[in-house]
Formats: sequence, structure tokens, C-alpha cells
Amino acid sequence: MGLVYLMGRRIMNRIHAVNRERINLIAVTFTLTLIYALLKASPVWAADNWKVEALHGDVSRYEQGIDTWVAVAPDSELVVPFTIRTGVGATVKLQRDGDQVSLMAETILEFPAETINNKSVLTRVLQKIGFALFRVEPGKARTVTVETPYLVSVVKGTTFSVHATENRGVVNLISGQLEVNAVIGNDTVIIQGGQIALLASGSKKITVISPAQPVDNEDAGGDMSLGPVDVVVGDMAASADILTPRVVELPTVPDVSVPDVPDVPDVPDTPDDACTTGGQSCTKGRGDLK
Repeated sequence: MGLVYLMGRRIMNRIHAVNRERINLIAVTFTLTLIYALLKASPVWAADNWKVEALHGDVSRYEQGIDTWVAVAPDSELVVPFTIRTGVGATVKLQRDGDQVSLMAETILEFPAETINNKSVLTRVLQKIGFALFRVEPGKARTVTVETPYLVSVVKGTTFSVHATENRGVVNLISGQLEVNAVIGNDTVIIQGGQIALLASGSKKITVISPAQPVDNEDAGGDMSLGPVDVVVGDMAASADILTPRVVELPTVPDVSVPDVPDVPDVPDTPDDACTTGGQSCTKGRGDLK
């Protein structure tokens, strides 16, 4: 009986071991199937690399490891996260998966690491200062935000420009529709193609300007007016009205020195009773020579 009992225990243990292996195999298969389904349902991440398509002048990126700026080479690739800037008179155009970003002179853009937000890839662009033109293709599982110290633009797909200075933020929508939010406060506006959103220092309300609408200098935060600006970078061009500072200065009067009037020599006094003519003397009033 003891031998039979031991043999039975061994058989049962073996059966349990086989069952555990099957359960583990089923669990692994289920886990892999679930992971595959989640990956398939998740949005496809765009490539992290931005390609430099056109470059002119002094363009550099910040190298965090060595805490310095290094030159950006033509046709090179920039991997998120990165910060890029343009020098005086310099321009650069970046391209990735159909989206384009063009930086004008003296502009700084930071591209932080991308994240997933509500099943959509979130691409953030921090525009420190300067002027940049954005073209974002619609119909992608991606949300792009362009953030300045004053305004945040939430983009699904459109073409627009952003002008950031120390005292204001300006968003000019060239086509489509765009949501613009104030950084301070809770003001939000939806602008249409051709409209401009402006927020100046010290204000919490966004001013929306249409092409034919005059600028309220008080709302604009200074002496500004609408002026046409042609933005051309590579093969990307857009003619748009943006707010540009119009500083009117008094003309400089040239420093012209007026020459001094020469002194007129004094006429010598003529004696009342005599005059001199040709070395001979005469008596005044008589006319006869002596």
C-alpha cells in the first residue's frame, strides 16, 4: 500500500506541474496578446528626429552635456529634446513627417521630450523669443502646442506664425482654425484664418484683430500697427499681416555750423578841415590845392 501511495503522489504532482506549465503558458500568451493589442490601438509615434532642410547664417543648438552652443550643420538631424537658436540675419527650416518649422533671425525654440496625452502624441514647442512660422499637417494623432511667455497655441493642423518679444505675444493664423490661450488667467479665443491674437504685458485679455480692423494701441500695449510681412524660408512662403513695432523717432537735425560773419574794418576818420588826394593836400570845402 505504501508503494502505491507514493506512486500516486508522484503522478498527481506531475499532473499539477503540467497544469501549472499550461497555466503559465496561457498567461504569457494572454499578456503578449494584450500588449500587442494595446500597441496597435495606441497612436504611432512620429520619428524623434527633425531634419534641417534649409539653413542660412549662424544657427546653433544647445549641448547640455558640455553646457555650450554648437553649430548646426546643413542636412543634419536634431533629436528631441533639443534647443535651437538663430543669430543675426540667420534662418533655418526644420522638417519632420510633413510638419515644418521655420525660424527667422534671433529666434530661440526649445523642443522638450514628447509625451502621450489622451491617446495623442503631445509635441510641445517653447518659443522663448523671436519669430517662427509653423505648418502642421492635419489628420494625425498628434497635438502640437506652441508656448510663448504670454500665449499658448493648441494646434491640430494648420499654418500660422508666432512672434514672441519681452513684452507681448502675437499669433497670426494664415489658414484653418486655432485655439489660443493666455498663460496668465483663463482667457481663451478661437481665431480663424487671417486673424491675429495678441496679448501684451500687463494684460490678461487676448485681443483678436481681423485684417481690416485697426489696432487699438492701448490694447496692443504700445505704438504698433498692422504691416505686411513676407516670410520666406526655403520653398516655404507666406504673406501675412503681423503686428510689428512702429517706433516713430524725431528726425535728426544735421549739425550745420553757420560761419561767422567777418568783421567789417572800421573806416578811418577824415579830418573835417582837410583831405589828401594823390599826395597833395586840399582844403575841405574850397577845392583848391595847396
